[in-house]
Amino acid sequence: MIKLTDKRVIGILLISLAVNLFLMGMLSSRIFRPGPEPERPPASESVNLQWLTGDLASGQRQALLPELQTMNQALRPARLQLIREQRNVSRELMAETMDKAATVAALADLRQANENYQQVMHEQLADVLVQMPAEQRRRVMQFMTERRPPLRRLRDGREGRPDAERR
Repeated sequence: MIKLTDKRVIGILLISLAVNLFLMGMLSSRIFRPGPEPERPPASESVNLQWLTGDLASGQRQALLPELQTMNQALRPARLQLIREQRNVSRELMAETMDKAATVAALADLRQANENYQQVMHEQLADVLVQMPAEQRRRVMQFMTERRPPLRRLRDGREGRPDAERR
């Protein structure tokens, strides 16, 4: 017979109680959450620009949807090329005997694919931003700057990212 004073039984009961309280808290927070679920952009929108249209009213988002779908299709080849080049670099780096020339060439191809991808994305971003009201563009800018670590003064007096000193 198990005695209630056994430390293992008490420990198991306390863990069980903690897990149950946690699960009940999660369930009750979903039930009693104020307001409806935030509306998400449709999956058919460009993955790259979903963050950009998340704050827009449904009507504004729907007006941009055809253009975003076209942009997504235009970006697809550049995205696929970038993925291929990333795989090529990985293959070179994981080879049993690494060929420096092939690795440098694969990295150069990856850099070029990345530049091409960014160029297409930036052009698309400008196309969407020009259609937005000034307030929405300010929110986009705020969102973009909040995602980066703040600039700080480096030892030599230049401004840079916190990890720039280590290079």
